[in-house]
Amino acid sequence: MKTKLFQSVSQNKKKSLSKDDFQKLLLQAPTWSEEQIEAYESARKHINLSRIA
Repeated sequence: MKTKLFQSVSQNKKKSLSKDDFQKLLLQAPTWSEEQIEAYESARKHINLSRIA
């Protein structure tokens, strides 16, 4: 069973990303708008205030 698991993991092993692949991922990643950032910061502020210290 251990050997079967090892073979399965070995077959599904993904190749490592190159520097170009990583840069492409970062450049194509979704970003937040100013409105979304403000909404997030407001929500964090309210959450932090509601915690019992």
